[in-house]
Amino acid sequence: MRAAPDSKISEVKTMDEIIRAVSKDGFVKISVVTARDAVQRANAIHHCSPTAIAALGRSLCAASMLGDLLKEENGTLTLRISGGGGLGSIIAVSDSEGNVRGMVSNPAFDLPTRPDGKLDVGGAVGKDGMLTVSRDIGLREPYVGSTELVSGEIAEDLSAYLVESEQIPAACGLGVLVDTDHSVKAAGGFLVQLMPGAPEELVAKLEDNIFMMDQLTTILDEDGADAILPQVMRDLEPETVLRHPMAYRCACSRARVEQALRQCGVQELKAALISAEVENPIDMERIKLALQGYNFGNGYISWAKTNYGGYSYANAVEFSTMQAQRLGWEKYGDTQYPAHVLRYYPYGRAFTSGSNQAIVEVALTQLGNEGGQPYWSWYGFDGRVEWCACFVSWCADQCGYIESGIIPKFAGCVDGSNWFKGNGQWQDRNYEPQAGDIIFFDWEGDGETDHVGIVEKCENGVVYTVEGNSGDACRQKQYTVGSSSIYGYGVPAY
Repeated sequence: MRAAPDSKISEVKTMDEIIRAVSKDGFVKISVVTARDAVQRANAIHHCSPTAIAALGRSLCAASMLGDLLKEENGTLTLRISGGGGLGSIIAVSDSEGNVRGMVSNPAFDLPTRPDGKLDVGGAVGKDGMLTVSRDIGLREPYVGSTELVSGEIAEDLSAYLVESEQIPAACGLGVLVDTDHSVKAAGGFLVQLMPGAPEELVAKLEDNIFMMDQLTTILDEDGADAILPQVMRDLEPETVLRHPMAYRCACSRARVEQALRQCGVQELKAALISAEVENPIDMERIKLALQGYNFGNGYISWAKTNYGGYSYANAVEFSTMQAQRLGWEKYGDTQYPAHVLRYYPYGRAFTSGSNQAIVEVALTQLGNEGGQPYWSWYGFDGRVEWCACFVSWCADQCGYIESGIIPKFAGCVDGSNWFKGNGQWQDRNYEPQAGDIIFFDWEGDGETDHVGIVEKCENGVVYTVEGNSGDACRQKQYTVGSSSIYGYGVPAY
């Protein structure tokens, strides 16, 4: 029996346990875990959907069995699964006694059941990614191994990892049974490993045993872990060598939690950048795709690439609306996340020519928006209004220019032009503007401004702009310097 756990570590008392056994001939060793209470504890903490807790629960059981095999008393094992599905990344951490903790990026994400009535864990996890195992045994650097996911169902992926990365022939079974009230009714698994020199007929025997065994969650629910051993190890005369409790346990201080969250955030962003195929720090279109995927979950990235070839604000809104409707939520994610982040990003177009480029970069992320939402609602209107000035103000606000007094918050073009005139920051239509200048138009030719946009650049006598409410959409336009349609320019003091 293992030593009693440190009394400073909080845990929930459970009936969960790990059993380890070996075949009489010593060629096969097996670990079995039953972890209903531990997985239900994770379910209660993270408020998971049925599919999410099935995926997280399988990962916790897998990490528990692997962690229990560590020889170092203070060792830890971290299992990370990032498959590009709607659940995002799954992280499960075990100590050397099989006690676990874990999280899933998007615990509310769910999918309809498969045609066979089972939870679609593989679809929610995805298989466009990696399974990574990190063992920290007190050395300077942890031992880290990774393999590509096979199915996203986790058990099959873990078996493939052990064979490919650690050259250990293995078979794994994992299961979580979710009750009608979304609580965990049963959870557990087994891990069989073959020792060097195991004869081929033994391999065939194990394969037959596993194929013929009852459904894993049924065994766990009706008979418990003790019933798994005789079915998997039938005719192999297993001898139990160790049996001890395991639990969902967290030894975290506030500082350790904050550090772990920061590390998880970095790893999540790294996974999003890889999934979006970002090539360099100024690959802005793919960076926007990665940022929106980081916010929504990596499922957005594969969806956007498949359906639209990449990121756009319009497809971010579509994805958000689709997910919110499917989940019954009022809102899903932040459709403005790339713009919010890029205002602080020190590379790319936003900062290559000084801070006046930041508002241009924000405006460019909005191309394709139709209808003017969220600009007019952000301003405070209850319904749609002519929104060109709201768009300019919103972009300025994303850059912090309204708070700093560089650009006013205005919903009427006349008010905006008067502000610049009153502050001595006005130029007439013959001026050659710079990126970030605010361009006002006089479509009627009556000496009053009735439309406004943002100057993207001015080259060879042509002014290029980004405008909201141009045909009720955000569009790029161009005009000749001195055009009669131009009323004048507000020149912010960036």
